[in-house]
Amino acid sequence: MSDSKVIYDEYKSSGFREELLTYLVNPVTQKGVEIGALNNPIVKPTNGDIKFIDYTDTDTLKLKHQAYSDRVNKMVNVDYVWSGSGSLAEIVGDRHCFDYFIASHVIEHVPNMLGWFRGINEVLKHGGIFNLAIPDKRYTFDVNCPLSTVGQLVEADLLLYHIPSIRQMFDHTYYAKNIIPGAIWGGAVDVKALPHTRQLKPPTPCLPLKNREWQPIL
Repeated sequence: MSDSKVIYDEYKSSGFREELLTYLVNPVTQKGVEIGALNNPIVKPTNGDIKFIDYTDTDTLKLKHQAYSDRVNKMVNVDYVWSGSGSLAEIVGDRHCFDYFIASHVIEHVPNMLGWFRGINEVLKHGGIFNLAIPDKRYTFDVNCPLSTVGQLVEADLLLYHIPSIRQMFDHTYYAKNIIPGAIWGGAVDVKALPHTRQLKPPTPCLPLKNREWQPIL
């Protein structure tokens, strides 16, 4: 077993992730939402009043992940379908009704980040808590991906992206690098020399484009 796998397993079993993402939150007494929980929710339905949001419904998610039976068997039921554009309050049917939101490694997949924040603000109580886990791109396959600009965020919001644009999907595929997590964390990698990761699929939610359609360009 690799050192990276050992470290990850220890971290996963430590409860540290759950502790961080429930900071200032009491799931037993408060009403919350987790976005993109899939099969690994921070707050389980048995532990509190929790609702789940994802970009598509439960049946579609199970179909997309059908090759991973353990994942499908543990998948939470999606209460609200929302990808970040349009009013979340209209979907939920109420405003400022939740005490907290949790999103772990979700924001980097959101096509319209400004709309996403706006929608969450519509249904989060005043003074509510929004806990996020955001990956550091310096230690992921996005290490060489350019930083997003304010103009790109505004464009995505004005055009109401609910799936990634062609540019977003192209950039994701073109700049993705083949990394070994343990090595890049240790600083022993020349990131400029890393090879492309050509087998990555476009980010979800996505248009039905196949990876091979990008190959002549790459």
